[in-house]
Amino acid sequence: MSALLLNDEFKYLVLNTPAGWREGFGEGVRFLPGGGISLHPGQALAAIEGIGRLGGFGLDPRGNLYAIDAEDCRIYRYLKSENRFEPVACIGECGDGPGQFRFSPEPEGWAGLALNHSTLYVSDPLNQRVQAFYRYNYQLRYILGPNDALGRPIPRGLNLPRDLVLDSRGNLHLLDYGHRRVLKFNRFGMFRQITGEGILTRPEGIAIDRDAYLYALDARKRQVLKFDPHGQLVARLGDFSQIGTAFRPSGIAVDAQGLIYFGERRPGDDLKIHLLDPSGRYLGSFGEYSERCQQLLFDHAGNLYAACGTESGVALINGSGQFLAHGVYYSERFDSAEAGMEWHRITLGATLQEKTQIEAFFYVSDSLQTGEGEPITGQLIEANQWWKKALGTPQNGRHAGDGLLLKARGRYLWLKFELFGDGAHTPVVEQVRLFFPRLSYLRYLPATYQEEETGRDFLERFLSLYESFSYGMEEQIAQIARYFDPQSTPTEFLNWLGSWLALAADENWPEAKKRELIARAYQLYKKRGTLAGLREMVQLYTGAAPLILEHFRFLTPMVLGANVTLGMSSVVGKAFTQRLILEESSVIGDFVLEENEDPPEKPFEENAFDFTILANTSALAGESQEATLRRLIMDEKPAFTRACIRIRNNARMQLGSHTFIGVDTVLSRGFSAMRLGREAVLGRQTFVGSRYPCKGIIGARSRLAVDTILW
Repeated sequence: MSALLLNDEFKYLVLNTPAGWREGFGEGVRFLPGGGISLHPGQALAAIEGIGRLGGFGLDPRGNLYAIDAEDCRIYRYLKSENRFEPVACIGECGDGPGQFRFSPEPEGWAGLALNHSTLYVSDPLNQRVQAFYRYNYQLRYILGPNDALGRPIPRGLNLPRDLVLDSRGNLHLLDYGHRRVLKFNRFGMFRQITGEGILTRPEGIAIDRDAYLYALDARKRQVLKFDPHGQLVARLGDFSQIGTAFRPSGIAVDAQGLIYFGERRPGDDLKIHLLDPSGRYLGSFGEYSERCQQLLFDHAGNLYAACGTESGVALINGSGQFLAHGVYYSERFDSAEAGMEWHRITLGATLQEKTQIEAFFYVSDSLQTGEGEPITGQLIEANQWWKKALGTPQNGRHAGDGLLLKARGRYLWLKFELFGDGAHTPVVEQVRLFFPRLSYLRYLPATYQEEETGRDFLERFLSLYESFSYGMEEQIAQIARYFDPQSTPTEFLNWLGSWLALAADENWPEAKKRELIARAYQLYKKRGTLAGLREMVQLYTGAAPLILEHFRFLTPMVLGANVTLGMSSVVGKAFTQRLILEESSVIGDFVLEENEDPPEKPFEENAFDFTILANTSALAGESQEATLRRLIMDEKPAFTRACIRIRNNARMQLGSHTFIGVDTVLSRGFSAMRLGREAVLGRQTFVGSRYPCKGIIGARSRLAVDTILW
């Protein structure tokens, strides 16, 4: 779980990777993608009024919330600005007709709802079907059950269809609860495959990850079954032994990191949402609700929505700016590999915001089991209150980043962190270091200072203050080389490092590009004043290669034969000769005009040092960065040349002007629909035809191979 690192005197174990943190478990804490822990985001949206009894919910790709009211058999859309639901028009009544539904009257009865950009899917459990509606007008598209959208029979039909999830390709996965299986349909409603038949015993929910792997929560087996996109079982996940024997899982979701979230269902008001890592190892829990958790669902932004508890509503768990007030994390054991090891000190890399704090505790032992043979875990230590405080309570908003581990003798060490916040802020723990063996500055004092135990203990703690200051400075000195690396140097040192290379500080350079500039400065300086060097510098700043046109390359001279004299009777093109200019002191008759031939390179000199540069600045932000680009070009071009700078920031093709693909032209699949009046869109609500009657016209909303068949 941790890396063993060495210096001249100490060994230390470090915990700073995502995998290392996940080897422990917590309650009310979140594992950060880059490594570390924080308080878990709390509820930002309480129970919502306007629905009689929530029977299911879903999210569209933009994060809009839709919900089922099982009492009046209607679908509702949540209005964030007004904190209320409004009914979806055209569909919803209790019955068995098209656009009507029959939901279970029991609180445990649950229906599914899923949405993509074009279609709304609603499971209709008591009618044994799933209905699909167009989202832009909520007209019925097709019905699944007992046949698919093409009228082909579904094997054994549907029996209490419940959860609905969509994968990244638009395929619909349907939990056929009565038949204990999952059915897959493509985006046109055609039946494709059966998953989990004969394997699932009591499925309580399904979820899909970004790689189209299906997860099914089996309450009877107390497992999460993972299936590949072809419906083959690839893993049985879940270690629920740390939760309790009365635990019954209910509701499941998978986030972008592959973490598995699931709720529970049992009597009581202390139920929680639990986490598994991608391998199925238990990570802990957070939240608190009563009786049951019906559904968990992530939106595309990574926010977790939950329908948990007895109240009718949906809670946004990952609400921005909202966190739980308290969380606890228990680490996996740290192993010094030596019995009787005396641990020395702990250092903590943490970020503390206002009104937040962190407390750290430790426990050491030479054994992995208690005297009764029970394995030692963080929960066991918590139950027996064997923890010792490692870092004291912060004073005046400040937190000690390191502490001395007193009377810490044993091969193994466990850590416990308690995180506190005010609901609006959270502390973050990013890194932990544990130093061993015990080597304090006391060893540099005469032996008389080490003879008496009480005095020795005081001196060790007192000298540890100076040790912390000294070690911190020595560590920075030892790592001074990282300040010379443009990719790792802190942001505040970038301008200082750039000044070593004569790079002027410019606030309009984004940090990432400034780091790349410093890293490539040596190679770019070798090309300075050249065409290639100018092109690379502009590409580095704008993200797109410019087009540089040297004017002399477009001058095609005419070469006349030896006996042909041009200019006797005609002139071709513009004359390159210069006019005669006399100074003020010149007097006619006092000077002689002599005819000299122009040098042969004279016709070419006028355009020899001119060039035009076309740069695409669509990736730049504002006029200030465009001004920086102009200064950059003037600094990087040869001093004797004249530059004509053309900046295109809209990347649109202009007929009659220079057009260059990749510079000022973008070929795209996007288009804007032509609108007639306010509502009519050409190709949807309208069609262009002849004034003479014609048979065989297909309606505006008809689509071939979807809802129209040509006979």
